[in-house]
Amino acid sequence: MTTTGRLAESVGRAVAVVRDPLAQLGRLADAGHRLVGCAPMLAPVELADAAGLTPFGIWGFRTELSRAKAYFPAFLDSVVQTTLELGLRGELDALEALIVPHVTDSLKCLGQNWQAGVPAVPMIPLVPPHNRQSAGAAPYLRSVYGSVLERLEGLGNGPVPPGALEQAIWDRQEQRVLLRQFAAAAGRQAELITPLERSAVMTSRLYMPAGEHITMLRQILDTLGAAPKDVSRRPGVVLSGLMAPYPELSAILEAAGMAVAGDELAQESVSLRLDVATGSGDPLGALVDGFLALDGVPALHDPSKHRIDNLLDVAERGQAKGVIFVQTQFWEPDEFDRPLLVKALDEAGLPSVLVEVDLSMANFERARSIVDAFAEIL
Repeated sequence: MTTTGRLAESVGRAVAVVRDPLAQLGRLADAGHRLVGCAPMLAPVELADAAGLTPFGIWGFRTELSRAKAYFPAFLDSVVQTTLELGLRGELDALEALIVPHVTDSLKCLGQNWQAGVPAVPMIPLVPPHNRQSAGAAPYLRSVYGSVLERLEGLGNGPVPPGALEQAIWDRQEQRVLLRQFAAAAGRQAELITPLERSAVMTSRLYMPAGEHITMLRQILDTLGAAPKDVSRRPGVVLSGLMAPYPELSAILEAAGMAVAGDELAQESVSLRLDVATGSGDPLGALVDGFLALDGVPALHDPSKHRIDNLLDVAERGQAKGVIFVQTQFWEPDEFDRPLLVKALDEAGLPSVLVEVDLSMANFERARSIVDAFAEIL
């Protein structure tokens, strides 16, 4: 098989998984996986792995709203609305629980309404410290993680075996490292990796068991390593926002001749910024320290706005020609920070543009017009 053929086969698996997460949920359930949903963002998936459960990302779904309208006002983001919609329909009953990090007001509302409307799937709240520099942050978060772990153990597999959490940390840290390597390679070899394929490889980790995803990543990186090292001639852009899992938007970027040089998407590279020490002898403490060391992450307290430096750094490393803000409607952390980010980009001489998206969108022609016009100035 040719290099291109091997790459298409490996990447095609990721594309198939993210194209229909619900179908993947059913496949895993049918295969005997015990599934725990993980809502945005930074849920400690290592705890679920250690407890013998399979974490499954719940970042909203492409669907129309009906029953969820009785629980949420219209101005809440589509991530929480579509998640509750499918829960109310019973389409997420394969989950044994749903972990909801309470990092935004809308996610807090999701947790409360999930408890009221979807009793078949228990909700496990996770309330991290917003002031991560406080002296009490570490012991508090350790108690929160300990409580979550107890709830996961109570789902039926019993106490976590010795060494299981340490092994889960090893696996997930390796996965994050491999994904960072892939993101860098995809930016350099955009003639081989389309925007859709890049996004699929990055986000499929949310819907696949860690071991399976790591094996796929190694295959992709080995294939890219054997491919020609020609640097992409397409103008590179950085995508910034909550997420961009829209095949329509990826197709628009590709048609406009653009490459994704890097991203500051919470669903993709921002979540991969987490580093958890391995072999520490205190795995729960390592998870706590890793979370508290995060900086510049949307939805987490960031008084110094290190998010600005992160965005500029990603653009510089990827030699990007501009930035596209992929704004999930009503996702407040991005709406609050965007004026500061735009100002910093203007001062750095980097053009930027805003594209608003929503999980219930069916028509992307406005996005196409915006991207096409932006491509002309790059």
